[in-house]
Amino acid sequence: LTSRLAAGAPALTEALRDLPLGRAKLDAVLRSLALISDTRLHIVGLDVARAIHESPSTDEASLRRQIEDKLEIRLPNLSVMRDAVLTPSLRDLWKANAMQWHMTLDPDNVRAMRSSHMNASEGSRTDGGTRAGQAQQDRLRGVVSASVEEFRVVLNQLMLLAQLRGATLEIPEWATSMVGKSGEDPLTCDLSSPKKAETLNLGAIFCPLRFGAQGLEALRAAEGMIAAHPELAQVAMTAGAPSFHG
Repeated sequence: LTSRLAAGAPALTEALRDLPLGRAKLDAVLRSLALISDTRLHIVGLDVARAIHESPSTDEASLRRQIEDKLEIRLPNLSVMRDAVLTPSLRDLWKANAMQWHMTLDPDNVRAMRSSHMNASEGSRTDGGTRAGQAQQDRLRGVVSASVEEFRVVLNQLMLLAQLRGATLEIPEWATSMVGKSGEDPLTCDLSSPKKAETLNLGAIFCPLRFGAQGLEALRAAEGMIAAHPELAQVAMTAGAPSFHG
């Protein structure tokens, strides 16, 4: 992936190499990467996916409203979770106000979520009846897509770091998209439950990580969303340990 980026966007690659990535910032990036495997964020990200899938419009502003309306009920627990899991270095990295929902509202992600299905029967090409050869190809593609997803999260966090330093990094869509690499459509996920998403061979690794990335952005956006809903502030202060249910 880094070789592909270096070949296609050498100036961007050089800018990334020049970022002052000290120990604290490296900790923040790695913490973000670890959080996308948190099952609580998978559940939040699944809500985000459903909001995109159900939205009557693909306009960015409309999608953002749909997502934030969907997550309103989870804001108290997201606020508590922020206090529990965010390291000081990650809080510092997330001070950048721009780029809220950047990964989630990326056109490639929106296409994937809107193409996803609300029950397992619609994803029949990844069920147990899939031919052995195709199943092996699907598993391989799922692993590659999961690697791309992790790469996408790292690049997003480096973009935030650049913004804190007064710079702007433009990441080309092709750098983090599976479209065009294999000649196939983007992977889709079962949006009916997080457990079903994990049982489909093709998306067994990719889908939870994609939900985790969306949940990560929800966690970052939660502070501003709470500020926009002051009536939930007291609930957030008195809520116990986060309780997430799909």
